[in-house]
Amino acid sequence: MIRNKIWRRIAAVVFLLTLAAIGYAAYRLIRLNMLPQKMLIAIGAAAAVLLVLCAFLLFKKGRHRNHIRQLRRILACVLCAALSGGSLYAADVAGRLTSTLDTTTNVQTEAAGTKVGVYVRSDDTAAAVTDIVSDPVGVLTQLGRGAADAAVTQLEAEAGSEAQLTETDAMTDLADLLYNGDVRSIVVKESYLSLLEDVDGYADYSSRMRLLREYTIDPEDDTDASVAITEVPEPEPDAAEGAFVMYLSGSDTRDAGLPESSRSDVNILAVVNPDTHEVLLVNTPRDYYIPNPAGGGALDKLTHLGLNGVGNSMQGLADLYGISIPYYAQINFTGFETLIDAVGGVDVDSPYAFTTDTDGGATHVVQGMNHFSGAQVLAFARERHALAAGDNERGRNQMLVIEAVIRKLTSGTTILTHYSSILDSLSGMFRTNMSSDDLSTFVRQQLNSGAGWHVTRFAVSGYNDEQPSYSLPTPNYVMQPNWDSVSEAKNMIGEVLAGQTPQDS
Repeated sequence: MIRNKIWRRIAAVVFLLTLAAIGYAAYRLIRLNMLPQKMLIAIGAAAAVLLVLCAFLLFKKGRHRNHIRQLRRILACVLCAALSGGSLYAADVAGRLTSTLDTTTNVQTEAAGTKVGVYVRSDDTAAAVTDIVSDPVGVLTQLGRGAADAAVTQLEAEAGSEAQLTETDAMTDLADLLYNGDVRSIVVKESYLSLLEDVDGYADYSSRMRLLREYTIDPEDDTDASVAITEVPEPEPDAAEGAFVMYLSGSDTRDAGLPESSRSDVNILAVVNPDTHEVLLVNTPRDYYIPNPAGGGALDKLTHLGLNGVGNSMQGLADLYGISIPYYAQINFTGFETLIDAVGGVDVDSPYAFTTDTDGGATHVVQGMNHFSGAQVLAFARERHALAAGDNERGRNQMLVIEAVIRKLTSGTTILTHYSSILDSLSGMFRTNMSSDDLSTFVRQQLNSGAGWHVTRFAVSGYNDEQPSYSLPTPNYVMQPNWDSVSEAKNMIGEVLAGQTPQDS
């Protein structure tokens, strides 16, 4: 009798703990708001049946032999442990996913602090701004001048002396002033240094100059802050319930996190129709020579539009194709590489064989199917010099990678078995202005239908040219648009938005 009383107390505790675990999982899953109602009902019904079975095995009375009673109790504890463990796992998945959605969705890249650096030559012995303020300081005449002036004001206050400024129009000329000793330091927005990578003979700037001092400029102290960062448009409520366009941007930064402004080396429009399960990927080459909204419509390379924020890139592409782009999703190269490694690599079907260099050595791409790690797939997606069609072919390869990622994430149990590393890879490396509610609605619709997606790829083309641009007045490589291909892209976008299926190109 005493043993039975003790067991009943143990059974009550086990049952209550199991019930609490199930309740916690239910709360997390409902809060996540991604599972369709029929799936929630099925999960709830299964949990209820197993909970009833647990109660039956835990509390059943009757005269049984001792070994049968012990077997029943062991089975009850094992079943409760499995049910509790499964519930806590589901709660953990839902909780971490909710947390990731909260930090990566509904992000509006409004003007924040602008990073401005004071740079000296790498062989300069200066240790503080007091060492360089008496010598000439180089600044750009117009580009980012508001932020540079604010930084110079802080530099002068810190050094206790007025700086002698030397102005020049182009980033390459500013670098030459420093390299040739005409100035001892330059003051410039840090994101603008990447412009030197687009000009032959200047790509080694990181080894020829070093950051002496960094200032963070508040927007109210930046006289040209109104054009420094173009704000992202606010999407209409429930825009994701119908067909929509999302701008996929690959930031060229390899640092942890996503800066407010940076060049975009990947510029793909994903035209999504949830009703027809059609996805059209339209690639626009990074060097496409188009009007820069932040520059008042002055012609610039598409990649440079990102220096004024992702909203500026969205507006430039919206103007090019004559469409509305309500959403963006941005990831940097470090985050992309980590994501690919997190899912165990991806399989990409390459139309050509070539060799490209990576940080860890050469990557040999075969014609046909390739299994790539994160570093390898990034090298594949960035390569253009080894390809006959150059930047045009690189854009097509980037779409092949996106299609491979879609296949990997929607096949088998990839998300379930790698969810932790996937979420970790997105932390700080990915952001979107799609709200968590819109994203949840989109995922819920997909789970409810269970239908596959048909993906069509198209890349607009152009021809090589040398021209000055708004962000880089020095003549540099650009791609003049092939307007026939732009018109074809417009037609295909319209077809998907209207519920039609475009032909593969």
